Amino acid sequence: MLLAAPFVEAAGKRYAVVVGVKSYRSGQPLPELSYTENDASQLAKTLENGGYQVTLMTQTASTSDGNSVMAPQSAFIRDQLEAVLSNPNLKTDDMVLVAFAGHGVQFEYHTPDGTRTPRFYFCPGDADIKDVKTANDVTERNRLIDLTELYAGLKTEGLQGGREVAAG
Repeated sequence: MLLAAPFVEAAGKRYAVVVGVKSYRSGQPLPELSYTENDASQLAKTLENGGYQVTLMTQTASTSDGNSVMAPQSAFIRDQLEAVLSNPNLKTDDMVLVAFAGHGVQFEYHTPDGTRTPRFYFCPGDADIKDVKTANDVTERNRLIDLTELYAGLKTEGLQGGREVAAG
């Protein structure tokens, strides 16, 4: 999943948060993924070569001294996203790119009137989905990244001034 917030042909600075999750909490129906860390690392290198200031979050990156906050866990991912989006130096001609490599899940949200709407989530390494049946069951304890909320946050809160977000 790749979310980008382009502003004026990337004439300004370029920022990226790239997350790759290889393994998940034990007891979860989320099998280990063999290539996500490599995919995230290669994307990060490509973006760096393209002039991006990249934050790479993988289990491997988090094992070096002083980098434990680069573990692809929910709280750390949210912290890094907030750090980029609340940067007081973020300008209208800057670009913010968010990329996730790992498991994603979809659950239906059930409204009181019976309407069902799909909700999409990225699963950080500490995600807990084993007892989730619908989106109504999802709480902060599940540690999922709600992609609809992230998209809305990129479009409004973090990117004031009517800047658009491209998803791909």
